[in-house]
Amino acid sequence: MINLARGFVAEGHQVDLILFKREGAYVDQVPEGVRVLDFGVRRNLVLAAWLTLKLAAYINRQRPDAVLAESGVPNSIAILAGRLASHPARIFISEHIAISEVIARPVTMGERLRGFFARRLYPRADGIVCVSKGVADDLAQVGALDRQGITVIHNPLVTPEITERAEEPCDHPWLQGDGPPVLLGVGRLVDQKDFGNLLRALAVVREQRDARLIVLGEGPQEAMLRGLAEELGVADAVDLPGFVDNPYAYMARSAALVMSSAWEGFGNVIVEAMACGTPVVSTDCPSGPSEILQDGRYGPMAPIRDPKALAEAILRCLEEPLPPEELLDRAEDFSIPRISRQYLDLLLAGD
Repeated sequence: MINLARGFVAEGHQVDLILFKREGAYVDQVPEGVRVLDFGVRRNLVLAAWLTLKLAAYINRQRPDAVLAESGVPNSIAILAGRLASHPARIFISEHIAISEVIARPVTMGERLRGFFARRLYPRADGIVCVSKGVADDLAQVGALDRQGITVIHNPLVTPEITERAEEPCDHPWLQGDGPPVLLGVGRLVDQKDFGNLLRALAVVREQRDARLIVLGEGPQEAMLRGLAEELGVADAVDLPGFVDNPYAYMARSAALVMSSAWEGFGNVIVEAMACGTPVVSTDCPSGPSEILQDGRYGPMAPIRDPKALAEAILRCLEEPLPPEELLDRAEDFSIPRISRQYLDLLLAGD
């Protein structure tokens, strides 16, 4: 959303970023020229009625041409606020992950009710955007929605800053000079990312050639993953340094980025790696990676939860990596100017 706001401002539009609560890792990255409005509460289904009235009042007061909401409860609030407001702002909603996966593993009441809201409220929106075809197909099925009425627009990820940060120093000893090829995983240490699958694949890879693995991220599975590395006999070739502020410096110096996820909404890290000129290997998980990599054209793919197949894909990538210029060219398809223009063509159609 921050990248979209940046793209909209660059096109000369006035942008307000409305937050339930101004907090999180990206607060300091809001681009200049974007006004931030803080409703002052955490995302909360119990407060949905109050938030709806507050957003409706904002629409009447500021009279925006369009409102774009992001995923779940905010989508429902935006739709209801649009119905209550007297100013006829066009209301658009977006989904960034397959909601069937959210419903299958609910944490909050709002997540448990995602299917209900999709069926009852989403048809009332002026438009629906999904970040991949797989997410759109899933939403149409779960929400009993017309698939033709859902627009797919990929995430805006590629910025000049990625290149700049990729060139910054990286002090990890495995990424200095010569040595075995280093594979990189990036993401939360949770079941969705399935780094256990990646560790098992590394063990298979090392039966044929030396290789190391760095996984950047934090999460509840850290102890399990360290234990699994010991069990597989690859602990000396695995490093889990936790969260790092600049993953791009790691990407640019790694032999390949490997995404081992069991499911995704899109797969941002794949695009970010390609924007660093780094070869990519991915599971063919729902949804997004096959669209980004064009069914393997831009990087080998393997079935989910299949370490042997993933190892074979990694070995193919190490033996015949794509030239950086091909990866950089593909990454440009996900640049902020290109993606923000697609959004503006939808949000402001007819204006």
